[in-house]
Amino acid sequence: MKVLFIANCHAKPLSIICNTLCPSIAFDWVEVNRLSEADRETVTAKIENADSVLYYPISDRWPQDFVRGATIREKAKASLVLTNVYFGGLHPDITLTGKGGARLQSPLADYHSRIVLMSYLNGLDASKALQLVNDSAFADKFGYLQVWPDSLAELKKRSNEADIRFYDEFEEMLYERLPLFVVNHPVTHLLFLYARKILAHLGLPVLSLTADCFPQWMLSNAVFPVFPYISETFKLPYSVSLLKAPRADVFLEMPDFVNQCYSLYKGYKREEMVVMDKYAEWKTRFLASL
Repeated sequence: MKVLFIANCHAKPLSIICNTLCPSIAFDWVEVNRLSEADRETVTAKIENADSVLYYPISDRWPQDFVRGATIREKAKASLVLTNVYFGGLHPDITLTGKGGARLQSPLADYHSRIVLMSYLNGLDASKALQLVNDSAFADKFGYLQVWPDSLAELKKRSNEADIRFYDEFEEMLYERLPLFVVNHPVTHLLFLYARKILAHLGLPVLSLTADCFPQWMLSNAVFPVFPYISETFKLPYSVSLLKAPRADVFLEMPDFVNQCYSLYKGYKREEMVVMDKYAEWKTRFLASL
């Protein structure tokens, strides 16, 4: 039996964990973020040759049409929709800026602090930006605490629409231990729970292993803080104070991150920096929250 995962950066570790837990089945993966038109023939063959394709819902506007949901359902022998694990409640300050494919870089690659970025764009100095980043009252006025219930509701909706649901397991872990390094980069323990849920849904046997048997794949990418006001408000037994850039071995403290951001931002054009989701709305909210 051949099973193919088609998803974002979750596809590879989910496939590896499943293959380790159930070695009698051949698991493979396609990571959609890394595809180009040159991959069409290879990926199409993988879809057609798999006995089952497990995939994250992929927009009909996705540039590679050969991994869109409609195409997968048409070409696969059998297919199941997975719950796309994305949750912004732990990291409401994360934002991206710059046009897709040409994202402006921060010390954490694509990931910026919205508060730091808005502070720079609105003429505040780095010390004020640092103060605002850690200010729970400002975060509340800025709307960050509302991101938690909104993100949980959205995840529950996505889970309910999927063939393999993963909301309950995510919510349980969320209140017990850190599930994500950034909004869509799960820790291995969460990926392990998800892989076991998938194998159970498929009715496949599982070896007796623990999450500790696998590496922290996503730790090679960015790590963003879980601020104390998030932990206190939602009664979490954890917080994260440091930051880390992708493929870097060194963690940053917030003052260093803010200062490095300001240095980088001086080299960008303003019109490039305001290309972010709902910029005008966030600017109005930012100024009203000061």
